[in-house]
Amino acid sequence: MIKCDEYKVKLTLTQEMLGTNPQSPRLLVEQIIQKQRILISIYNKKMSTKYADAADISDEKEKEEISKLFGNMEELLGREISSEEREQILEGNLKLADLTSGRTVFLRLDGKPCIGSHMILGFLKAAGKAVSITTKKEKGKVFGTQAYTDSIINQHVRVKEHFINFDSDIKRNKDNSPYFYERSLRALTAQGPRISIASSEVVPSGSSLEFTLKVLKGSPIGIEHLETMFSYGELSGLGQWRNSGFGQFTFGITLLE
Repeated sequence: MIKCDEYKVKLTLTQEMLGTNPQSPRLLVEQIIQKQRILISIYNKKMSTKYADAADISDEKEKEEISKLFGNMEELLGREISSEEREQILEGNLKLADLTSGRTVFLRLDGKPCIGSHMILGFLKAAGKAVSITTKKEKGKVFGTQAYTDSIINQHVRVKEHFINFDSDIKRNKDNSPYFYERSLRALTAQGPRISIASSEVVPSGSSLEFTLKVLKGSPIGIEHLETMFSYGELSGLGQWRNSGFGQFTFGITLLE
């Protein structure tokens, strides 16, 4: 039987975190989940180091994420979305542009904002890459090369919980409606420079989330490596616009007996 070391991890935001999930469930399926499935499939066939060990998105997890997005939409609408309406939304026959266009949100679990476990693994790989760039190149050692570090995280590290709750609610307006942080986005397109407005739900600084990290027993990744990677959260955190300082956090990690 495969055995794992388990670590209890607590992240506490020092800066506000912005939601990353598109508010439209149809957009989630077509633009994110399906494209990621195709990407993983292509790179698996090519035996790419970066994606060869990446776990596919299961039908069950897809349904869970879609369900949580519908929960968010129902909160904004102030009513339950019928099964017929859900089908029409997913088929693209029912538009909720006034609610869903250009907005990113948090999933909901037990009435509180939450994130998917993939965000933690994605953060660890980004942190491992950043640290590897500043470390002496040594094959077969964590942080020795980016490719090896990425592969070991993919193979040996998992988050026990599929979805991780924050201990506080999103920021809200005085009328209790969700507060959205708006900012302009600039892009250079074939038609010239374009500016658009993006808006996101916000989890306030001081909020925390706790989860259990499982690491294959005997893995080259030890608690000292995990501490190094999570300390990268002081520079680049979680969620949208993390490179601008949003979503930065401090951490605590303990090995469970």
